[in-house]
Amino acid sequence: MGRKLPPFALAAVAIALSSRAAPSHRVVSVPIADGIAVEMVEATNGFFIGRYEVTQEQWKALMGTSPSSFAGPKRPVEHVSWYDCHLFVDRVNELDGVRSRSLRFRLPTVEEWELCCRAGGTTNDFGLLASGEPGAIGDIGWYRGNSEMSTHEVGTRQPNAWGIYDMHGNVWENCDTFVFGGCVAKGGCWISPASSCRADYKLPMLTFVDNDDRGFRLAADFVGEEPVAEAAEDLP
Repeated sequence: MGRKLPPFALAAVAIALSSRAAPSHRVVSVPIADGIAVEMVEATNGFFIGRYEVTQEQWKALMGTSPSSFAGPKRPVEHVSWYDCHLFVDRVNELDGVRSRSLRFRLPTVEEWELCCRAGGTTNDFGLLASGEPGAIGDIGWYRGNSEMSTHEVGTRQPNAWGIYDMHGNVWENCDTFVFGGCVAKGGCWISPASSCRADYKLPMLTFVDNDDRGFRLAADFVGEEPVAEAAEDLP
């Protein structure tokens, strides 16, 4: 049996959360343990992507381990391979609160990741901010030029136009797309130059390798016949 969880929560966020900008798409908050949830942004109809990279407290809540080199509950989990990420995804999908809402979690494909990174645009650089202005790597991501050679808490840079954080820098994000016998990672990391954090940059990685610059974010599909829930309002 899956773990019993608090009732599923859904909110269209219309005001800032903890001084962070409100997203332009509805946000689904999915509890995975007592007091710990994952926030998912509905990118397209029925497809959701993590608002933040998976954090160390989320990982520990389900996996019971702390693999990361840069310790901090709100920092992204790292030192996780593509296989490790799938073990976490499997744990999430076993939870009663997830199954009862007809959500199926997975890793995003490269194409899905790039769509969300660009917030539906076509730029190969750093996307658009919530203001509609072009993003600059120093404003939206932790990379070689500002990270001080460390990861940072998720959500502490500016979000993109869809309200998604850390799509550039902090940790490389494992995706479910394969090339040259391995998987693809996206987004760059805390030690990457700006050129490696571009929306179109792809890094082939071996599926079994884990490093202190490698993490992930969740994706999810709605797989039921009824909507997960209706947003409280439509945000521009």
